[in-house]
Amino acid sequence: MNAVNAASRKRSQWASAPRIIRKKKPDYDPTVDP
Repeated sequence: MNAVNAASRKRSQWASAPRIIRKKKPDYDPTVDP
């Protein structure tokens, strides 16, 4: 049960990383320049 909990926590952290990158990408997108 401990291993499953650790994996779930690690997955949550990994999912949070792409979320921040995805939000920062559009904000820092030089291709969106009109």
